[in-house]
Amino acid sequence: MITNGVLGVLWTALGLGCFYIGLTWINALLGHFLTPMFLLTASRFLKPEQPDADAEREPAR
Repeated sequence: MITNGVLGVLWTALGLGCFYIGLTWINALLGHFLTPMFLLTASRFLKPEQPDADAEREPAR
């Protein structure tokens, strides 16, 4: 069995800890910046039809 000792374990733990902190940070930033883009785009396509301002002025035929 090969052992790397305490220093290897600490080095690996530090590397994995930094990796997961970075992964969480990237996911938080993506959620922070991408969610408003999708919400604004969806609200443009999904908003209900609003009557035209000119329709009130013209008599119905």
